[in-house]
Amino acid sequence: ELKPFVPQFTIIFINLNWFPYDRLPGKPETQAIAESLKRATDGTFAENLGHVLSYLNPLPLDAHIRDIAAQIATYCVWTSDISRDQFQNAIQKTFTRQEGINMSGSFVKEAMLKGELQGELKGELKGELKGKINAILIVLRARFHEEVPHSVIDSLEQRTDAVALESLVVLAATCSSLDEFAEAVK
Repeated sequence: ELKPFVPQFTIIFINLNWFPYDRLPGKPETQAIAESLKRATDGTFAENLGHVLSYLNPLPLDAHIRDIAAQIATYCVWTSDISRDQFQNAIQKTFTRQEGINMSGSFVKEAMLKGELQGELKGELKGELKGKINAILIVLRARFHEEVPHSVIDSLEQRTDAVALESLVVLAATCSSLDEFAEAVK
């Protein structure tokens, strides 16, 4: 009965480092997405946004291609420090037709807004994580009347899962010793 709700696709893991930039596999839109992932990883996305989008240039500028270009552009804003001018120039150079000029204005607004929202969400998450870490440290110091080792603090600060940190607040309140807590966070 549940079969209609089960996805009918296979997930394939690919190590993009196996492919040089000039020999990425797949159709042009797949190559654009693959290169955007590589560029985001190696930190060269902002300066290569035009090249990444150039895979899409020869294709008919239909809704599907516009959507892919918008997603790549938004991903670039999220993962790099691209300026508004760099962003707009890359779009206009890539899509030289009139549609591209119109696209650049809407892409800039949309992607920059998404980037700002993403930044706000990251800030909120960091604040939430920091609050949970502080709560853990307060509980440990109050219960055991000793300084928490730097290794434990470093381990806590590397955590990015709010739910896991919440569990560690409970552990801090219920563990029998600071050593027991330190062993649990390793």
